[in-house]
Amino acid sequence: MTRTSCLALLVTVSMLAQGPLPVTQEPAPEPEPSGIRLIIRGDDFGDTHASNVALERAFGTGVMTSASLLVASPWFTETAELVRSHPEWSVGVHLSVTSEWDRLRWGPLALVSEVPSLVAEDGNLFHSYPNSPLALEYLDEGPPYLFASDEEMPASILARRRLLTSSQLPAASEVEVELRAQIERARRLGMRIDYLDCHQGVVCLPSLAPVMEKLADELCVPISEPGWLGSSDVQFFHRGDLPKSVGNFVMMLDSLKPGLYRLILHPNVDAAEVHARDSYFGPKYARSGQHELDILAAEEVKAAIERNSVELVSIRDLWDYEECRSRFP
Repeated sequence: MTRTSCLALLVTVSMLAQGPLPVTQEPAPEPEPSGIRLIIRGDDFGDTHASNVALERAFGTGVMTSASLLVASPWFTETAELVRSHPEWSVGVHLSVTSEWDRLRWGPLALVSEVPSLVAEDGNLFHSYPNSPLALEYLDEGPPYLFASDEEMPASILARRRLLTSSQLPAASEVEVELRAQIERARRLGMRIDYLDCHQGVVCLPSLAPVMEKLADELCVPISEPGWLGSSDVQFFHRGDLPKSVGNFVMMLDSLKPGLYRLILHPNVDAAEVHARDSYFGPKYARSGQHELDILAAEEVKAAIERNSVELVSIRDLWDYEECRSRFP
């Protein structure tokens, strides 16, 4: 059985690629560069009702093409209900072994006794792991898609986050147990799984990526990380107000040359529960997520997509689920 590669697998939390994490698979065929194809993937849906509201709105814009769902998170039952009512959506499992917020916390789906290396002292998944820079950013000023701040994280908050950060990576065998539990929950709740990917990049790390590859092969689905089908990540930069950010997004679209691109966003709504998820990052994340949701709906963005003949494609569009391979020859 053949399937595509995760060539030059990178850990990405947003629009910004962080660095290569190679995974051993057979080389992937690249699409013919006859036009511009763009995957716009939204991440981290399912942890709050607010994120589920954003999920429906983001797909409703017609610009977001795929969505990665946090199956172990508290509001996933509602997420699955939404997905069942929209079979046209291309959705994947955002494989997670971290719970990064300091107030909204969730544990493993597997029994704690089966996955002890994944469980922090509060009984939930660890906040962060070493060697996973995207997760560790939450011990500092946050990932690059959050708005910059001049304030410093209070020492008491930082101390708590460090207390919940593991000193070593989890055991691969236990990671497999937990990821299987997440996949099983998604399927049990009627979710069609179009792809797998990595939350905060942890299961994309070289010692854990083979577990993800094994599960993707079993499911006959791709791993949607940079390099898949020769895709390139693109980025744009938030600014202090929505018009400037929309302008930067349009400039990114205008700069694209023929090829396949991937853009990662984290749409959300600016709601009280999003503010409350984290004592430090909550308000920042709420503002950033609403900003990205508004960008997806902006008429200037839709006009730029049409002007540049950008073909918006989903991950489902690019994969043959019967032959377990790319649709490209």
